[in-house]
Amino acid sequence: MRIFARASKQKYVDADLVFRVITKGIEFYEKMFDCPFPFAKYDVIYCPEFRISAMENVGAVTFSDRYLIP
Repeated sequence: MRIFARASKQKYVDADLVFRVITKGIEFYEKMFDCPFPFAKYDVIYCPEFRISAMENVGAVTFSDRYLIP
């Protein structure tokens, strides 16, 4: 699992919280569907000037970096 954000926004990323929430979510759905997480990776990407709030892709979820506020 990795987190990507531009350098000027990295100080606003609470990596421990992001990893904890994502891990708990993956564990929940693995148990619910009785199936292991099917992908080799899971990345969180905070994109500058991303027009929509978020987009889910296989192995990566992109978010607008406007969610990273001081």
